Amino acid sequence: MKKPLSFLGALMCIILLFNNNAISQTYTWTGVQDTVFFNSANWDGLPSATDLKTAWRNYVIPNGTANYPAYTENVFGKSGTVQAEQITVDAGALFKIYSYTIYTNYATVNGNLILSNGSLNIRKAAATSLFTNGNAVLNMTGSSLNTKYALNLANGTGNLTANLISSTISTENNNDLSLGNSGTSTATINVKQAGRLASARNLIVGANTTINLTSTATIDAVGLTLNGSIKLAGLATITLAGNQKTAMEALVTGGKISSSEGKAITVTYDAASDKTNIVSGSSMQWVRKEGAFIVLTNGVVTAKIEETTSKLKSFVVNGTELLAQTNAGNANRVGAYHDFTYGSDDAGGFEVIANTLFSIKEVNEDYIDISFKKTYSGTGIPLDVDIHYVLKKDDNALYTYNILSHPASYPQTDIGSWRQVFWIANDGSKFTTEKIFVTEQKKWEMPSLTDTWQPTAIAEIIKYTSGVKAGKYDGKYEYTENLMDIPAYGFASDINKVGLFAVLGSHEYFNGGPTHNDLNAAAGIIHVCMNGVHYGDAGYSIAAGEEWSKIYGPYLLYAPTETTAEANWIKAKERAVIEKAQWPYSWLTNTPEYPLANARGHVKGKLTITDGYKPSATGANAWVGLTNLSPGNTKGWEMEAKNYQYWVKTDANGNFDISARPGTYTLYAYSNGVLEEFKMTGVNVTAGTDNNLGNLDWNLLRTKTLLWEVGVADRSTAEYKLGDLAYSQGFIHEKFRSLFSPTIEYNVAAKNWSDILPYVHARYPLDDAATDFTPWVWHFNFNLPANFNPNSGGAVDLNVGFASNAKAQYWIYVNNRDRSGSPTFAGYPEGVESNTYIRQANHGKYSYKIFSIARNKLKAGANTITFVMPSGNGNVSHVMYDYISLSGDNSMLLPVTLSKFSAKKDGNYINISWATAHEENADKYIVERADENANFVKIAEIPALNKPSSYSYNDKQPFAGINYYRLIQRDFDGKETVFEPKSVYMGVNPDNVFEVSVSREGNINIQIKDLANAKKIALIDVNGKLLWDQQVNSNSISINGSNFSKGIYLVRLEGAYENFIKKIVL
Repeated sequence: MKKPLSFLGALMCIILLFNNNAISQTYTWTGVQDTVFFNSANWDGLPSATDLKTAWRNYVIPNGTANYPAYTENVFGKSGTVQAEQITVDAGALFKIYSYTIYTNYATVNGNLILSNGSLNIRKAAATSLFTNGNAVLNMTGSSLNTKYALNLANGTGNLTANLISSTISTENNNDLSLGNSGTSTATINVKQAGRLASARNLIVGANTTINLTSTATIDAVGLTLNGSIKLAGLATITLAGNQKTAMEALVTGGKISSSEGKAITVTYDAASDKTNIVSGSSMQWVRKEGAFIVLTNGVVTAKIEETTSKLKSFVVNGTELLAQTNAGNANRVGAYHDFTYGSDDAGGFEVIANTLFSIKEVNEDYIDISFKKTYSGTGIPLDVDIHYVLKKDDNALYTYNILSHPASYPQTDIGSWRQVFWIANDGSKFTTEKIFVTEQKKWEMPSLTDTWQPTAIAEIIKYTSGVKAGKYDGKYEYTENLMDIPAYGFASDINKVGLFAVLGSHEYFNGGPTHNDLNAAAGIIHVCMNGVHYGDAGYSIAAGEEWSKIYGPYLLYAPTETTAEANWIKAKERAVIEKAQWPYSWLTNTPEYPLANARGHVKGKLTITDGYKPSATGANAWVGLTNLSPGNTKGWEMEAKNYQYWVKTDANGNFDISARPGTYTLYAYSNGVLEEFKMTGVNVTAGTDNNLGNLDWNLLRTKTLLWEVGVADRSTAEYKLGDLAYSQGFIHEKFRSLFSPTIEYNVAAKNWSDILPYVHARYPLDDAATDFTPWVWHFNFNLPANFNPNSGGAVDLNVGFASNAKAQYWIYVNNRDRSGSPTFAGYPEGVESNTYIRQANHGKYSYKIFSIARNKLKAGANTITFVMPSGNGNVSHVMYDYISLSGDNSMLLPVTLSKFSAKKDGNYINISWATAHEENADKYIVERADENANFVKIAEIPALNKPSSYSYNDKQPFAGINYYRLIQRDFDGKETVFEPKSVYMGVNPDNVFEVSVSREGNINIQIKDLANAKKIALIDVNGKLLWDQQVNSNSISINGSNFSKGIYLVRLEGAYENFIKKIVL
């Protein structure tokens, strides 16, 4: 028996009824002002914005209004509390939902509906029917249409065209999804990319309905009732619950399920998941879809890429996972991904690539090329980014490349860094590939994840307290190298017998040219810094209205499987050589940004260098490159990032051959030993042709002579102390006190810069804790010739190459060791500031400067030039000197500098030879000879060649005994320079030196004819035994022979230059 309703209960019912009638207000759209949904002026009756945003209201959008509404605010975003009561879109009308979700109790939609990153979620506790009459279009991008109960689309008299791109139509609570299943309606449902039709129960497809699934689109349902047709393409998949293989095969046989590409349809049942799967084509063995991932496999490697982000989530070779799957410290540092920095310092951003659409670019029997494209949607960096992965048959590598494009309609943007990072697999305690390989110097076992460490004052550097690097620092900048010098780098394992390396066949798409140094491999990570900005490198700007695109890559992630880590490192370097030889790749077709070999041209030539400072300089092993500088780039190719750069090294003869895209370029060249660089504008490249420039004679016209030099002009400080490897260690300044004095005295004549001079001129620490510093004073001591004239002639040039600088001045004093008064020169290097010192490198951006020293600042004899770096901006302030030299004009130097002068016996002749390091204004060389009386007489006259040369003369009639030779150099103006004589002894006849006879009494009589050439006389038996000797002090010497038995003896006279022997018989 029912209990009667209490008074309180009856009252509550009345209140609820009253409230429901109060809040079920209906608003009708007029659109008289604009498209803003919550603009009161656009609704009949002009309701307030507050009323429009109140829950449980009805909204009617009729056909024929001036503007149709766009929902762009997050108002009805919570089911059951803050949601609409009813959304009505009449036939012919249009409703757009952007970026947000509308929750509504009811919906009646017969007009057009656009969902762009926005969704419509209908919570009615009964079936919902949409698009029941009229002609309508449903466009969905990155969106969802969901109902709590059954959903019927186009079940009436209307015609529906639905386009789903990475979007979902779904039902909940074991309810059906029905498409065009009753009445006379027709429906065409196009499901693209990662689009999805998901029915919590059955998918019912009417007779006049066609579903087109392409790319990675899916149908997920418990069952399928198919009266219409489903067409599959690409990786599209139908997945049904249970074993429905037989029923589905019947639909395939009857043509209800088919391939729009004309491929075979395969139906399989997976007992493990209890699912029936229907896919298209057998040539797709390269690729499959697994949930949110696209999986590439060739039987050797398997790569799993997240469809909507392009993130490489997994890379497995022969069953071994090589990318991190979890990271307890930072969940984002797994797998591999691309990211940008962009914009200005105060309005920039950081963006990891996401919201990508998947497609297959090309697939054949040899490889597959798949694409994940992100299109600019108004937020983030205004670029389209198309990331590709390429897998080849039977290869243990995965290629990748990406194309950045900026249509003219996009706004202006500034690009900073652009990179891909790969996080290395680990089991939580140790890395799968435990050894790092960057160069032959930088390869070692890395710490494990369980090794303990402590932070330091520099965030990027830690100090290990246990493990293989206990007591040592480690940081990502420790491994920095010139990227062009390391075409392969990464990790390998002795334990797991596998490697993981980034391998690059070309660097034409990288910024900064050959001297660009940047991150590569480091603890747990591999970087590919396609546009790196760590050492003063620049990003680039793209203007509004500018149409631009650039391809980065291809490069590859290579996984050799040799038995040792070292063998895998060798294999990676070998693979880099192969990739370089195959560049440009013939398989990367149908890509306008990547012209193949026959669509490129060549620039060839031979570089020769003539340098008065360095007569031995040639064009061998020089860098030669083609590029163009972007607007606003006044610093040169080192700062060029927007355009491609094509660089090669010349061979031993200076020959070069550069392959490049068609266009007009500037050619640049530089070589070790030379401060300057070569530049040639207007170099044309035409597809399929060679532009032979012939001999490029880089003649460095020197009006002065090199007096001394320090270092090697190679744009780095590798030749100085700590500059070869130790520089890469963190907190290197902690070693300065034990290695260097606070005042450095360097004698340039010693040329021992690798032992004395630090690689960096920074501040000097005053305590072992390196907490207090002082400016570091460097004295360069040198001598000038005695005939140096300080009162006339041109200035002397101090030539300084700066390998790096940051937040630092130079103070240079000439012959002012006490640094009293102002420096002779003070200022900042002109190169772009580079964080080289604190970021553990031995060079940054290069510049050079010539300081002209007035002649009266110098003097004959001892001189000192003092360098001071006075700036004190932490461990950032520094200057690195690539090279320092001093040069003066010819008025202060001898016209000829000998590098060699010798006189040597050559058979019956005496050879006189000399070589010059410098010749200028020289007329001839005169060779003179003298005997022991030093009376010199000219014996030869040889013309001077006036260039560094070697000379030789044979004296065919030398004196017997000592010959003295001297060389005289005569200028065109008659001035002579006499060089120190050389002596050569020419052998003489022993009979002219001494005679020996034996008297009847048996006495041995010795007569010395050349007393000056005789030192000691001796008697020796035939066995070499010394029997008697004495100093020669007279012309006649007699030996009593009766003291010796009869036989054969030797008399030896030791001369001043040679020994003489005669035989006697007693």
